[in-house]
Parts: sequence; C-alpha cells; structure tokens
Amino acid sequence: SNVKTKETKPVFSIHKDYKDYSERCADLVASKELSPHSLSTCFVRLGGVRFAKNLLFVGLGKELTGYDASSKEERLRILGGSVAKKLLAEKQPSANVYLESFIVPNAGLALDALSAAKAFAEGFGLACYRFDKYFSKKTETKPLAVFLVASNAKRQALFERGIELANATIAATNFARDLGNEPSNELTPKILADTSKKIASQLGLKCRVMEESELKKQKM
Repeated sequence: SNVKTKETKPVFSIHKDYKDYSERCADLVASKELSPHSLSTCFVRLGGVRFAKNLLFVGLGKELTGYDASSKEERLRILGGSVAKKLLAEKQPSANVYLESFIVPNAGLALDALSAAKAFAEGFGLACYRFDKYFSKKTETKPLAVFLVASNAKRQALFERGIELANATIAATNFARDLGNEPSNELTPKILADTSKKIASQLGLKCRVMEESELKKQKM
C-alpha cells in the first residue's frame, strides 16, 4: 500500500484473480490495521481462503520525488528486510512475494525488474542472518524461503537473475559477518590471513598479507 493523496488513506489495488480478499482488505483499512506508513506491516491469517493461508501487507510510505536509482534500490533493500523480519516473527517457513506490487510508479519505486529483485532479495537475505555458532542451545529452524512471483516469463527470468546476483552479495557479506563475530582467541591474525588467502585462491583473486613492519611503514 502507498499514500497518494493528502487524506493519508492507504491506496491499494487487488488483481482481478484475487478479488476474494477485497472485503477483508476493506475491513483492515476501516480498522486502521492496514497502515500506509513506510515499513509498517500487517499480517493477516486467512484461515484457508483460496490457496493462501496468510497475507502480509507492507506499507511503502509517502510518494517521494527526486529519488535516483540507487536510492530506490536501498529503499527496496530496507523493505525486503522488513518483510523477512515479520515473516520470521510470525514463524512462517516461506512466502510468495508479488514484487511487482512494490515497484509501482505511485510509490516512487519504479525500477527495472532485475535491479528490484536484487535489492529486495539482498535486504531479505541479510535480515535473516544469525550467528549462533557458540550458543549452548541452538534453535533448529529451516531457512526462510522466499519466491518472487512475476506476471510474465520475461520478468520472471529477470527476477531470477537478480536473485542470483543478490545471493552472491549475501554470501560474501555473511561470510565477513561470521569472521567479525568470531572471538579473537578463535580467529587469530594468522588464521584470518590464511582464510583470506584461501578464499582469494578459490575465486582467482590476489591476496597480499602484510607483516607488522610493513604496516608501520605504510602508517596503517
């Protein structure tokens, strides 16, 4: 949902195939449970209406002008993170996301399909990160799965490519997070250096490990 008018009422449209939900959505608007404010979420348990067990609405906030592409992508990353956190809180194992409803021009988030999918998936994936290596009691949970649904095959292919690129960013970022979360008695300078060289070798990159004397010379 997004705000388009001065009345600050949520504006939303429902695809013709999902008109079953119209009455429920109208009730949510009337009760003000469905908020248009940015990052607001409204999780609705449908009890088996059609094939969807639940619906999650996400507020996109006020229409903003002057947003460049990178700003729009960052906004979608934040929205993706918000969706992931709400689904985790509601203990949902998976979700179908109609990403096209996020990138409508009315919300000031018009982006090409690949960039939109990459940004949303990055925010979603990074928000799911946990470091529980040293927890005495670990909660055994399956990874939260998200599926980006498109209206046509061409856009679906672009969504898939965007997710592929996002997964590379997520994996690299979470690997760096894992290293940063290791205690110093476990991740010694030597182990960090050896790990860096190993990763660089696997990816065909060059890795230069500087000794203390060289670091001082470079005033680092």
